[in-house]
Amino acid sequence: MWHEIRDTYHHPLKLSIGISLVFYLIGAVGIQINPAFAQLTPFHLLLNFALFIYSFKEKNTFFALQLLILMGAGFLLEMMGVKTGAIFGKYTYLENLGPKIANTPLLIGVNWVLVSFSSIGLVHWLATYFKIKLNQLTAAMAGGLLMVLTDLFIEPLAPSLGFWEWENGSIPIQNYTAWFFFGLMFCYWIIQHQLHDKSKYALYLYCFQLVFFISLYF
Repeated sequence: MWHEIRDTYHHPLKLSIGISLVFYLIGAVGIQINPAFAQLTPFHLLLNFALFIYSFKEKNTFFALQLLILMGAGFLLEMMGVKTGAIFGKYTYLENLGPKIANTPLLIGVNWVLVSFSSIGLVHWLATYFKIKLNQLTAAMAGGLLMVLTDLFIEPLAPSLGFWEWENGSIPIQNYTAWFFFGLMFCYWIIQHQLHDKSKYALYLYCFQLVFFISLYF
């Protein structure tokens, strides 16, 4: 048994999947018992981000630069969205996503990185497994659709989890079209820079987070 534990410790993918699964289970149970458990969301985001980086192949300066670009783009997109209401619709961030600048959580850029990488990672795995040939644009569109699928289950839960709330409590269709459009762009960027196939952890992360929000939704 010790040898199995040691082998897992030296296998970044297995270790990352195991830790992530445990914390998603703890989070799902904890929030069902006490919704205040959602206050730990910033810790959970940072943990998954660290596990994503840890399990990623070819960690180098180029990879770090791409993460910074995507995080910055995600944060600026959300900041403009909050300020103008012209991108996703009119919404306000609450307190459970951590510290904010210009009413926008600093960690929201990390969330964009995780959601886009996990979505396109699953698309790549499915295409490889079923031997489907997808061009870059089609793959990015599929990634954008998966991002929208996740958002469909997050949106109704967001106010009760202390994430964000919509003006008049109504989720606009504009939100989903914007998620698809910008999700497509993020996924296309990842594919263009040949990063979509270098993290098997990303596809597990997508499944974990989707099941997590579906469990809370129902």
